[in-house]
Amino acid sequence: MESKIRAVGKMTQVEELRRDQIGAQLESMRHQSEHLCAQLEALSELKSRNYQGATKTCSVGLMNLNLADQMLQKMLVHHQQEQAVMEAQCQSVQKQLQQKAARVQRA
Repeated sequence: MESKIRAVGKMTQVEELRRDQIGAQLESMRHQSEHLCAQLEALSELKSRNYQGATKTCSVGLMNLNLADQMLQKMLVHHQQEQAVMEAQCQSVQKQLQQKAARVQRA
């Protein structure tokens, strides 16, 4: 009986360790997601500023502005897709964390 109690205690420790590792991974992913949000906001602001300055420049400047706008648009789309992937990963990790927490509570 004593060995069964020790085994359950050891399993609980292992599950708690896994839960903590997944929690740390989730926290890291949240920080990355926040960083991506900040980058998206900065890119959006930069793009809107480019449009505001467009009326003051010559045709060569407008061509350069158009190229810069295309690059910014590609970056925005890329960051949005990357953010969607990270959000899906965060949800998956959060689900794993909830499952680990439930296992720890049952043990």
